[in-house]
Amino acid sequence: MKRKMTGLLAAMMTAAALLAGTAATCTAAETEPKVWDIPKAGLEITLPEKWVEDGIAATYSASVCSSELILTSVSVFNATVNDMETGYEELGDTEEYMDFYNARCYTADYYVSAKDELGKEEDIVEALFGASAAETDVSLDELAKADGWTLYELSCDELYQRPEPLEGTEERLENILAEIPKMRENIVFREPEGLKALDEGNVISFETEDFDGNPVNSEELFARNKYTLVNLWMSWCHYCVEEMPELEEMSKEFAADQGGVIAIMLDSNEEDKLATGKSLVEEAGTTYPMLKASDEMRELLDTSSYPVTFFVDSEGAVVGEPIYGMAPDLYRARMKELLSPESAAEAPESGAEAVETEESAEEEAAAETAGEYKVVVYDEDRNPLADVYVQFCSDNACKYEVTDENGTAVFNEPAGTYTIHVADVPEGFEETDEEFEAPETPGTVEITLKKG
Repeated sequence: MKRKMTGLLAAMMTAAALLAGTAATCTAAETEPKVWDIPKAGLEITLPEKWVEDGIAATYSASVCSSELILTSVSVFNATVNDMETGYEELGDTEEYMDFYNARCYTADYYVSAKDELGKEEDIVEALFGASAAETDVSLDELAKADGWTLYELSCDELYQRPEPLEGTEERLENILAEIPKMRENIVFREPEGLKALDEGNVISFETEDFDGNPVNSEELFARNKYTLVNLWMSWCHYCVEEMPELEEMSKEFAADQGGVIAIMLDSNEEDKLATGKSLVEEAGTTYPMLKASDEMRELLDTSSYPVTFFVDSEGAVVGEPIYGMAPDLYRARMKELLSPESAAEAPESGAEAVETEESAEEEAAAETAGEYKVVVYDEDRNPLADVYVQFCSDNACKYEVTDENGTAVFNEPAGTYTIHVADVPEGFEETDEEFEAPETPGTVEITLKKG
């Protein structure tokens, strides 16, 4: 039997769910041009003229899996942009709208941008799924090459959302799908940028709002300080919240030397998540700027785990490497070094390199026993529960997946100490704050949710 693609499927369906919350604006914005330019994945996709002429809604999502792998999904709707906007206006962020959305969203293609040094196609499948090609029904079809990268079309039946066409729309869907080969043939591929936005020297620029709705311009914001610590967080990430008090201390500690602290909440596009974020910030008592993230900012700054912290100078240029995971001591050392380079040169090593050296042997040993941590969620009658948001945390960072139809979420991680939290439950079930311990070596954790 072929292995289920639970980890990737969950990630992709999560991306689709996040898009659904803003589909009215997202699909409209992304179908007006004839060409999608996706620097993150190195793709330029020309939409079929027939789709544009008929106003067909379509969207894409590009996810950086690592510095060597980027996954892009393309979805076309058996509906027009106007249909989707009207549906959203009438139904809003409700279960009814999700049903409306899913009945019309027809996932068309998945593309993999892979660095050539990853090796053969079977190595890429292993890197993506944590399973060999022989254990899966995944296949890769090479489409193009560019500067040490290769673009593949990914085939895997389990990944594709294929709703039955609504009554009376069968012919329209057939005509829409007939255009997909033309779209595939006209793809232009170049070296992907991935998360190059955070490469040293790149200038971060954006316009957005703070949590109170006040307009924020990054150029003006960064110009207030010699250096600014930028903290990226999500409402479901408890480590992001845990470090807020120390970030608050740093914002006061370094203010006199023109060192600033700001935070950007990347899931603030969803009203319920923003409400949660505001509540968390109020409880933490933070006063440093808390910013919402625009669609462009989410595309630019999206990563695979949180929190992520980086530093910029007064012109918004990135300084040094990003710091992944909760590490206030490293933030403080980095800021001191930036603001007082003379004293920092005389001081002992500030942290990152020393920590890496001490932990390298442990990490190497852990890597040898890497594998799948499976989290299976049931109801009280032992029925598997789909669409449960599961949070999987190390001692300083969190990742999340959504359970599939078998109630399973998969995390491919080295052996280690991890805790598991249920971040969001399906309608009709009780929320839980219980913390579950993962086994010391990759294995399975079962969780039972109570009906509410």
